[in-house]
Amino acid sequence: MNMPHVVSWATTHPGAKRTVNQDSFVNRPDLGVWAVADGAGGHAFADTYDQHQRNVAKLRGVEQQQQQAGPQRTTRPAAAARSNGSR
Repeated sequence: MNMPHVVSWATTHPGAKRTVNQDSFVNRPDLGVWAVADGAGGHAFADTYDQHQRNVAKLRGVEQQQQQAGPQRTTRPAAAARSNGSR
């Protein structure tokens, strides 16, 4: 199979929000191969996959502690509020 002559170029930039560029690309017109992996992330949770994994592990630990502690009351029962003189 004859490949048509193709001229291509590729570049990447970290963008305005991140200091680390996680984009990847393959620009091989000699092989007829082009690929792009946009490393935009989409997570406010971390800048890198490793950092994301550490943060998820921490979150799961907090969730497990909360689950073991049981439901927490966020408001006082009405009877307790009345006994304090408040309404």
